[in-house]
Formats: sequence, C-alpha cells, structure tokens
Amino acid sequence: MYYMKVQRKLSNKDGRPHRNGWIGNVKINPNNFFKRELDILPPHFVNTVVKAHEADVEKMRKWIYENCSGRYSITKDIKYEGDQSRSVTVLGFENPGDLTLFALSGKAQINQN
Repeated sequence: MYYMKVQRKLSNKDGRPHRNGWIGNVKINPNNFFKRELDILPPHFVNTVVKAHEADVEKMRKWIYENCSGRYSITKDIKYEGDQSRSVTVLGFENPGDLTLFALSGKAQINQN
C-alpha cells in the first residue's frame, strides 16, 4: 500500500488563490487545435458574398476566429454581371449558426458602407 501526497494549493500573501498569470475565466475552443480556416470553399458550407477591402477582410477574419466555433472559409471570387466583372469575397461556414451569428453581428454591413 502506498500513500499519495496531496498537492497544496498556492496562495498569495493576502490568502487569495494564486492564478499563475491567468486572469478570470479562459475560454478554450478545442477546434483551434486544428486548422479551422480552409483555403477552399467546400460545397456543403453555407456562404455569403461580401464586398470588402483586404483590411476589412482581416477584421472579419479575426472576429470570426474569436466568436464562431466551427470551420470557415474566406475566398476570393469573381462575380459577372452582364459584360462587367468584379472581385468579391466569399465567406463560408460549416455551421449555419455561425453564419447567422456573423450576419447578426453587423460586421459585414459595417464594411459594405
């Protein structure tokens, strides 16, 4: 038979528990251990087209990474209207709820103006 030594909790001088540099609750998304942003748009993703500059796309990319939970895709595409063409950004989400969250956030509408 053997006995295990119980690990003692560290505490500060004032008696509060020591946090080892962590402040508050830390929210860890387990999907971040794998690459969530895809380089292509799979056919089963729900998508939307936005007209945005590269700096705005980077803001959207950061917001999506921090606030959405599933995989996503940000790709460039060309949209043809009659005899004219223009470059657009296509945002695709594997989870339809992430697209809804993004649409309700207003990030795409802010960048459209």
